[in-house]
Amino acid sequence: MKIYEIRNDKITALSALKRRSSAPQLVVVAPSGSGKSTLIYLLLNHRLIPYMKIGIGEKSQTTIIPCEFCFDERIADEETFAIQIIKKDYAAKDIHMAILTVLMDLFGRNDCDTEDTLDAFDEKVFEQILEPEEAHYHLGQIRDDISLDELKDALMPVLDYMVENEFKAKVRKRRDELKSKKVKLPEVREMIFEEMLEDMPEEIKSGYDEWLNKIGDIVGEILLKSVGNEMYSQEMVQYSLDDKGDGINVLETLFDPYAPYSLMVDHISIACRPRKELIDIAQAKSPDLPFRFCIRDTMGLTQKGIDATSTKEGLEAALNCKADTILFLLSLEERDDTLTECC
Repeated sequence: MKIYEIRNDKITALSALKRRSSAPQLVVVAPSGSGKSTLIYLLLNHRLIPYMKIGIGEKSQTTIIPCEFCFDERIADEETFAIQIIKKDYAAKDIHMAILTVLMDLFGRNDCDTEDTLDAFDEKVFEQILEPEEAHYHLGQIRDDISLDELKDALMPVLDYMVENEFKAKVRKRRDELKSKKVKLPEVREMIFEEMLEDMPEEIKSGYDEWLNKIGDIVGEILLKSVGNEMYSQEMVQYSLDDKGDGINVLETLFDPYAPYSLMVDHISIACRPRKELIDIAQAKSPDLPFRFCIRDTMGLTQKGIDATSTKEGLEAALNCKADTILFLLSLEERDDTLTECC
């Protein structure tokens, strides 16, 4: 038998966040640009909205950390909210994969020559790593702390190893083996590079690993400085927008779509009072039950749009959240043939 909480005394935002697992769970699955941000803005109370850049409405331009919004009408006031970040292992592989794509393109176009490849590795190419088109992450804000020259120095012994260990011959052989599967040449290069990197002596690839890990250190230091020790330690913290700017700073820091924190933060949970108009509607329909629920964004779909694979991944992520309801948003731009294939 399900036990319902009765509308009664006010509670703190921190208490609401601690009780979030007992609230009805609504999970949103949607591609970028389909209206997730608009939906959240319609639910948020007006005091929080100015400090939360949940999205800017441009496909392929934003990376938003998955977020769980816990709305509870019993929270005392609109200025108060509670928030918690859950961290993950630094996603160095995301950056590595972006490097791999541009590096293998240059390596192939320069006949697998180390010096020519690194000469062609210029600032324009580097920008594709800092701000990849797929928007898996953003590093533009810390561009001044990331050295292209250090990356090229770290890649030199790696590429020399590839050349000395018959990279070109291995690519030709693998491509012949996969000819029937119509695998593209750049994909074969990336495949062989990954395999050779795995077997490479540590002293050769250590400089490259250090370069990648340094970015994680930079992101972690900035995050710690911005949110403080308590929140960085993944504790639930309650703020008021009137508390000397601390609450405002935390919201502006974590809800900046161009910040690099998606490389370290798995998801954010925040509890606050919902929009007054929604409370009024809920009270009119159910005067004895508190208006409370959690809405979670799975971020399961690509930033560039929607296809059958990404839709399946998004729905699987939603099911793993043990949702009571799954809300599947689609932009009016999506094509009927895509919808037919997916649904």
